Amino acid sequence: TLGLGLGTASAGELVVQTTLAAEVVVDGLRVAQTYSAGTVTVTEIEPGERQVVVFRGGEPTALGLDMPEEGTVHLRIGETLLETDHPVSKSQSDPNAAAPTVELRTTAGQSFRVIVNDQDVGALSPDRPLSLAELGAGSHSLQLRSPDRTVIWTRGTLDLQAGDRLVIHAREGRMVEVFGRPEAWKPSR
Repeated sequence: TLGLGLGTASAGELVVQTTLAAEVVVDGLRVAQTYSAGTVTVTEIEPGERQVVVFRGGEPTALGLDMPEEGTVHLRIGETLLETDHPVSKSQSDPNAAAPTVELRTTAGQSFRVIVNDQDVGALSPDRPLSLAELGAGSHSLQLRSPDRTVIWTRGTLDLQAGDRLVIHAREGRMVEVFGRPEAWKPSR
């Protein structure tokens, strides 16, 4: 158990459960680091929306977390899993809810052409992630193709909701990993 001293009179605890080596950063401060599978409890996390970055294999993934005034929040980390039981979310009926954003990332040595709703929206490479902030809520087709567009590496549908902040990590020969709200991605053949 690690107490951060970040909290006020009311603060919650974050339980990080991981199946692999990982590092967890909350609002710019490293709060947990594991070198293998394990569980770490971090106490006195200030309530409210927190920005969390999880590093797995050196790759960062951002995640919004809504920390309650009291109680425990679980953060589960695996090779293809990153989820919390208290994500930052806004109701679709909330007129002030933020437009959804999608950021695509890939691994060193790989690049893709990104096709959204049958339109080529750009190239994706390790040094050039691609942000899709203009999509809006609703259903959108997504394909990742080889740079010459001849090979389709993956395709599916993104069902976006207001307030979604998704990070999609793509690698050749592997399933796409979606962080933020994984159920938003529906792969197809």
